[in-house]
Amino acid sequence: MEKLLNKFTGNISPVALLVSSFYWSWFDVVPFSPALFYAAGVPVDTLPLTLSLAVSVVVLGVLAVQPQLRVAVTRADVFAVSSLVCGAGGSLLVYSGALTASLPLLIAGSLLIGVYQGMGILAVGCLITCQGTTNALVHIATALPFNILAILLVMFLQPLPSAVFAFLLPLCSSCCYAVFSVRKRNRALVDALVIEGRKREKAAISNRGRRFARYNPYFLAILLVVCSSFGFVNYRTVFVGGAGEGAFDYLSLAIRAVVSLAVLVGYIRYSQRPYSILRIALLLMVLGLFATPSLAMLDSSDSLLPEGLFLAGYACFDLVIWAIIIILSGKANMSILKTICVVDTVDQLGIFLGTLLGAWYGEGNTALVACIVFGGLLLVLMLGLPKRKIP
Repeated sequence: MEKLLNKFTGNISPVALLVSSFYWSWFDVVPFSPALFYAAGVPVDTLPLTLSLAVSVVVLGVLAVQPQLRVAVTRADVFAVSSLVCGAGGSLLVYSGALTASLPLLIAGSLLIGVYQGMGILAVGCLITCQGTTNALVHIATALPFNILAILLVMFLQPLPSAVFAFLLPLCSSCCYAVFSVRKRNRALVDALVIEGRKREKAAISNRGRRFARYNPYFLAILLVVCSSFGFVNYRTVFVGGAGEGAFDYLSLAIRAVVSLAVLVGYIRYSQRPYSILRIALLLMVLGLFATPSLAMLDSSDSLLPEGLFLAGYACFDLVIWAIIIILSGKANMSILKTICVVDTVDQLGIFLGTLLGAWYGEGNTALVACIVFGGLLLVLMLGLPKRKIP
């Protein structure tokens, strides 16, 4: 045990874990949950989620092709400004827009939230991936269970305190990032990614036309289908199945936190490899998607089991993707920072498309057909995975 505890330094030190804990709690509580609308005492609006996802796709896409911007986003001062203006400010505008029924405020807040999603994913992702695959898995699996506390605070605080808590999460994350960056040894971990990225960028000049083609298209296809199906299921869980039912609206967040804790324990105890977690994740998602129409044919209205299975699988996938980013970066001989942007552009795009599909066809028989289609696609992709390695 002492040997294990001695390893909790660098990007798995307490202050580094708090950076991710606060950021991902904000990420889940503000754009992906109805918390601010509940705090305002008004019906949930899907505009902040859909618009912020669209903006984050654009932001990550721009960062993917702009190396100077990628480097700037990893700086503690830039992250602090974006956390204050876009994270806390955008959340405040959405809350104010919900409170006053103001569409311009909702749109402005959603735009800022989308910018913070994109910039924050890169800054926090840089911290997650700066010390290899094992540390990446331990970091994210240790940080996410904090979401349980965040969800409980949002659910059981009075409306105004819960909103204030949501506004403070980005500021807490940026403060911890600043504390982490003060130590030269810690900052050197982030700078090493920047230096490595510049070297790989120079080496790729002769292959400029093939830079994105180097990324494994099979994995990107899996990523797009997984995230599209998550966007669809998440919409049904929050805005269709659970709307107005309090605790059920936070099902996806609670499952993600609990599964993160289970993966952490399993990884430390059994030394699981990323590809084994990936296969388990895909299998759970397939079972969850196929279970939905199966239960409907049996005239069962219980959606907790299939959605729980799917969301547990997605939580595993969401954890292992950071280790895969490191592996994918090495195989493509591209910067990890660039790889984060490329992978998360596809990730956010998939969730955006799935959310739109949920908004259009989230109820009735069409939704059941969509579950079968997504489940079939994931099953085919899962069966096509190489047996001994991640693509």
